[in-house]
Amino acid sequence: MVRRRKRKQPKPLDVPDEALLVLDEVDEAPRHRPWVGVVAAFLVPGAAHALAGQWRAGAAWFAAIHGSSLLGLWFFALPGDLCLGVGLLGFAATPVLWLVMLVKSYRPMHRLRLRVWIALCAVVLLTLLGLNLVFWPGIEGFSVPTATMAPTIEAGDNVIVSRFALQFSDPRRWDVVAFRHRSLSRSGAGEEEVYLRRVVGLPGEVIRLCEGSVEVDGELLPLPAALVRAGFRGYVGSGGLATPAQTITLGAQEYLLLADRSERSLDSRHFGAVSRGKIFGRATRIFEPLERVRTSLTGD
Repeated sequence: MVRRRKRKQPKPLDVPDEALLVLDEVDEAPRHRPWVGVVAAFLVPGAAHALAGQWRAGAAWFAAIHGSSLLGLWFFALPGDLCLGVGLLGFAATPVLWLVMLVKSYRPMHRLRLRVWIALCAVVLLTLLGLNLVFWPGIEGFSVPTATMAPTIEAGDNVIVSRFALQFSDPRRWDVVAFRHRSLSRSGAGEEEVYLRRVVGLPGEVIRLCEGSVEVDGELLPLPAALVRAGFRGYVGSGGLATPAQTITLGAQEYLLLADRSERSLDSRHFGAVSRGKIFGRATRIFEPLERVRTSLTGD
């Protein structure tokens, strides 16, 4: 016969009164009111969660909101309809994430020490400083005051210029690039200004204009379909390429940049080839007016 052993009853824990007093003090620690969490999260995404002790959740909200907006801008600045759609999706997701985060930030928070607030502010400032030093200078917006690049870029259009696009690669033929050159106007003689022109000639090539067409190293260069659809009629001989007998030979780091509206514009026909060091970015998209946001600037 097997006898069942009796289980011993656990002894009640003997908690000192001093420990119970400490626990009561923790539960009754001073707290911020819930609306303070919303204000903190409005200023710094994820701040309410972080200050409530949920550091991972706070970091996730901070990364999600800033990441969606930055990725949206990044893709929006790239050419093509697919990148345009992804960019707009990122822009649309940012306010939605922000509202959800604000709703979840309505919570009481423990009053934290001053050093915690300082550390949180330091992280935010370093993040913003990094964006200003690395990301924002890489994507710039320029307003085009003239119709030099019409019909592709009209007067009054606002254009995105990406420095990142030329960070690890050289300009390609038919790209619209931004470069610095001494002022072409009489009022600003001697000063450098930013101009937009299209890359037609690449380093080492011999360029000639013949009846509106471009001849490269003796071979006729077909115009891109996008320019033809836009009503582009070809390049007019002028300046250093006034007649078919005249040619321009490009150096190892030189590019021939021409205006789309060549009959009334100044470009490499007049001021010569432009060195690679003067070209700092590629115009990727018109962002205003909105009805022209899908206009191709690459000639594809």
